[in-house]
Amino acid sequence: MSTTNNTLKKALLWFRNDLRLHDNESLIKTLRLANSSNNNTSKVGVLPLYCFDPRHFGFSRIGKFRKANANRTRFLTESVDNLRKNLMNEWGLKLMIQIGHPEEIIPHLCSQYEIEQVFADKEVTSEETSIEQVLEKQINVNYSYGFSMVHVEDLPFKIENLPHVFTDFRRKVENPKLIVRPLLQLSPNEKKLISSRVVNLIQDENALGKTPDLKVLGYTDEEISEMMENLKDPRSVLHFKGGEDEALARLNDYLWTQDRLKTYKETRNGLVGEAYSSKLSPWLSLGCISPRKIYHEVKRYEKERVENDSTYWLIFELLWRDYFRFFAEKFGNHIFMLKGVTRASSKRKGLIGDSSSNKVESKYDETRWKQDLKLFKLWADGKTGLPFVDANMRELKISGWMSNRGRQNVASFLSKDLNLDWRLGAEYFESLLLDHSVTSNWGNWLYAAGVGDVDPRGEARYFNVVKQGFDYDFNGEFVKLWIPELDQVPQRCIHAPYLMSESEQTNAKCTIGVDYPKSLVNVKAHHHLNENGVKANYKHKTGKANERERKIR
Repeated sequence: MSTTNNTLKKALLWFRNDLRLHDNESLIKTLRLANSSNNNTSKVGVLPLYCFDPRHFGFSRIGKFRKANANRTRFLTESVDNLRKNLMNEWGLKLMIQIGHPEEIIPHLCSQYEIEQVFADKEVTSEETSIEQVLEKQINVNYSYGFSMVHVEDLPFKIENLPHVFTDFRRKVENPKLIVRPLLQLSPNEKKLISSRVVNLIQDENALGKTPDLKVLGYTDEEISEMMENLKDPRSVLHFKGGEDEALARLNDYLWTQDRLKTYKETRNGLVGEAYSSKLSPWLSLGCISPRKIYHEVKRYEKERVENDSTYWLIFELLWRDYFRFFAEKFGNHIFMLKGVTRASSKRKGLIGDSSSNKVESKYDETRWKQDLKLFKLWADGKTGLPFVDANMRELKISGWMSNRGRQNVASFLSKDLNLDWRLGAEYFESLLLDHSVTSNWGNWLYAAGVGDVDPRGEARYFNVVKQGFDYDFNGEFVKLWIPELDQVPQRCIHAPYLMSESEQTNAKCTIGVDYPKSLVNVKAHHHLNENGVKANYKHKTGKANERERKIR
């Protein structure tokens, strides 16, 4: 049953990718409605809302993959459950959970309960902004911008003038000083006053709904069973559980308990274990933790422990995240196009949705990109015959996680070696990665594929996956963890098993083409390139490489 006081101020708080209480501008704005009246007896009726939009659990446009697989959705439901618990414990507010289209649900609720004000976080990509546009034709929404570390209003330029290259962006926002706002929080007196005035707009538990299980959201028994089995796999770097509580616990553990931040720059390219990087990105993607919270915690760490390149580097990574967010806001749907973006394709210049947007000049030959789904499946299943690629892809499929080093390599291999449509890779990552966010994922794939001038090196940006394997997994610890059939392969061939002689294959109990696949690339051409790389790296690691050989690296 709803509150019937006609003089009651009423507000709906729509949670999107901001599933937290701390540093949440939309939440603060909603609560501060209670401060706007001098009448000590006035109340504010609040309806917090989360919508499980069925479109998020459908299938992708090109590859027809689940937009979010069962594991990603499991992480989401845990995060929503934690938000519901925290809202009740902190403010006594009951979260309403609905399944459906927000642009239909929210206007209906506003009409039914005579709600005057709606608060929500702003999004920037097309599926989300199209919902906002439909919504805004029916009601007024007060938007906040809470995704980035650097607030959009604090940029030293307008979005349409965003530098095309990250380094130029970083220099501009850091010069003369990086501006990161303080955490949004209520004073003790303010909190006490608000607590006495905020009430639930809806009291009826049945009307509030509950977090749906995966079957209700359309997942099959097979999908759910596979997810449950994968969650038991001990090889995963971390058991990621959704929610603000888990996010804050991970931040505290990584920075303060384990004291890992001081070596972050040296360890961030690791592959095995939970300690080589912060692994905060899954929680960041759903807004379970604020990037500003991380920034200010790093600054506290620098004061109390140590300030060095490693502490800066975590902030540097958050700047990359901001950059891709602003990049997507500037270029709109061009980030989803095969040829990527160009300096002429800013949506701020009116090209998005315009027939001219299809005529943007591009120096890239689109005909070389294939949509060979059989070849793609071998990449996705970790059966390319190149261990560094395969180990990373198997880790992703089982755990929903892949290191940054792995992502760069598998993306380069798909787009540069296999010449597959890079958007297939982006869609597949969207389906599986626990830390998927639209802007970071698609921006990174543009970067890796070398399309649309995102990276000054363009198509010259290439990762030799054999060389990279020896650089970052010299003894094959990571490869052997995820590809047990290579467990007895000699170290010198661990990232190029096709170089083994017949006797070596027999001794390793690994026949190429039987126990482990042949390489998908042209072995003869790739053999010459990578054999040199293998030799140079092996000698370098054992201290025997001369200067000429080191240049091969």
